[in-house]
Amino acid sequence: MISKNIGYIRKLDHLRFFAALLVGIYHFYHFQTPGFNGGHESTIRTKHLFSALIVEGHTGVALFMVLSGFIFSAIGYKRQIVYKDFVVNRILRIVPLFGVAIFVAATLSPQGPRAFVTSFLFPIAGLGTAGGVDYVPITPHLWTIRTEFQFYLLFPFLIMFVGRYGMRYALGLLAITLSVRGMVWWSSEAAQLKNITYWTILGRLDQFVIGMLAGCIYSGRSNLTFPSWLKHWSSATLLFSVPLGCIYFFHRKGGYWHIRDGASLWIYWPDLEALGWAIFVIAYVKCEIDWPNKVSRLFAWLGMLSFSIYVNHWLFVHDFPAYRYLPQFAQSLTTNAALTFTFVILPFLSAFSWLTFQIIERPFIEMRRSYLRKERDASETNDAVVVP
Repeated sequence: MISKNIGYIRKLDHLRFFAALLVGIYHFYHFQTPGFNGGHESTIRTKHLFSALIVEGHTGVALFMVLSGFIFSAIGYKRQIVYKDFVVNRILRIVPLFGVAIFVAATLSPQGPRAFVTSFLFPIAGLGTAGGVDYVPITPHLWTIRTEFQFYLLFPFLIMFVGRYGMRYALGLLAITLSVRGMVWWSSEAAQLKNITYWTILGRLDQFVIGMLAGCIYSGRSNLTFPSWLKHWSSATLLFSVPLGCIYFFHRKGGYWHIRDGASLWIYWPDLEALGWAIFVIAYVKCEIDWPNKVSRLFAWLGMLSFSIYVNHWLFVHDFPAYRYLPQFAQSLTTNAALTFTFVILPFLSAFSWLTFQIIERPFIEMRRSYLRKERDASETNDAVVVP
């Protein structure tokens, strides 16, 4: 996605697509797993690394959030951000498609227009879809957009404070959120720990902030630099083992479906997961070797559509009426889910997402402006010269 605030980095679009792909395969896998009933299906336990990545593919959400913190900080660290313009840009970027999705959901659900209005005020919304439209074929995964928008409202302040007080400010913020979750674990409300960690800003803020730290270093405006070996072709491949290892550790502990709601792991899991992804993001972006040009361009194009793919994918995987007609590529449920979603579902999903991007997203995206003060002022000056 081309931004008005930073030079285009094609590999970030690759990563956006990868995050959307992980989430799509994750949901497809669980919906097509025989007997899956909300977490008690024994077949979701695996000893295989890549199978664990598919079973715990919800980690794509964490990757999205790390990427958000990374990109905005690479742009805004030690620069002046115009708060109003930043928030307006975010609204123009995500509200149109989000609004259409919840409008369709409200029309089809018995909750009606009132729930639509509540959902449209998503920054105020609480856990999951509480208080808003809750229509299973469309909305269950849209809670992430609410959580991201809460971060958007905070980000200009956070990056200003990091620029003013140094990265220790971000580390202090992480210490606070870890402490809050630790106190919940210690209290009589320990059973709520999983919910607040996974579903709310009290857990997800850590992932944004860790992404911010990586973005600050990447910007070149900090006192820290990356080692030269990160540019080697093998670095991204090697360091992919870090998030993969984190996810495998999480899965072998029980994973999302089997770790107790009040387990102490939920205190630090968001940070561990985000740290793994942040290391890989840095390695992938810094690595000088790219995919073959046509493959790289395809991944970038799919990354441009990643928000549409994410919003739309539930329609293509929830109770898919033609499961019995889909080809079986492998006996392994995880392998079959990955291949079927990628080579059968994704082409149709991408075509529909291209349509929603062109008709719903793109006209609003093109209305965005720079939210960096100097660039905005220069743009206004130039406009004043050329406009009669």
